[in-house]
Amino acid sequence: MFEASKDFTKKITSIMLAITVASGLSVTATNYFNAKEIEQKNLEIEALKQEIEKTSLEVNERNKENDIKARELEVLNQDNNKLKEELKRAREEISRGSRTMDFTITAYNVSPEQCGKYEGEEGYGLTATGFDLSGHTVWSARVIAVDPNVIPLGSKVQISFNDPYMKKYDGIYTAMDTGSSIKGNKIDLFLGDSQNESIKFGVQQAKVRLL
Repeated sequence: MFEASKDFTKKITSIMLAITVASGLSVTATNYFNAKEIEQKNLEIEALKQEIEKTSLEVNERNKENDIKARELEVLNQDNNKLKEELKRAREEISRGSRTMDFTITAYNVSPEQCGKYEGEEGYGLTATGFDLSGHTVWSARVIAVDPNVIPLGSKVQISFNDPYMKKYDGIYTAMDTGSSIKGNKIDLFLGDSQNESIKFGVQQAKVRLL
């Protein structure tokens, strides 16, 4: 009976040992496959990192190329703007030299009746540009009042009167004054300090060319 019990105990011990060994092998196998899987994942991650780095380098290169193209485009735009300005100035010069317009011409003087100031008062005889007309004649001043929206102040114009009796006033004048009633294609020609001369001048028609 005791012998049978010993045999049974040996068998149980052998079975338990076998189970333990099998469990150990199972854990080892599991760890082995887990390590292989982790290694594979690490390889995939490394490949992705390399791909990202490569893509990043390509993006940087493209950005550099775009920056160069942007600078080139900016230079081209600047050159284009310069050409536009030069073309505009050229057209203005052509227009000034060739376009003749019809104007209505009247005359004014520095008398109190017209300028509203007496000699000696502040601002007497001064034009809109600060030129002092005091003591000047039409010939010494050669000043006209204009609408600055039509003829810029400081511009020189050539006036040719239609009436043969007014041809003595033909010539080149400088736009140095303005007036509340001088609008559009109208010019007020400075005649001196005589109110009578301005009245006799009347209203004339003339061809005006901006120089």
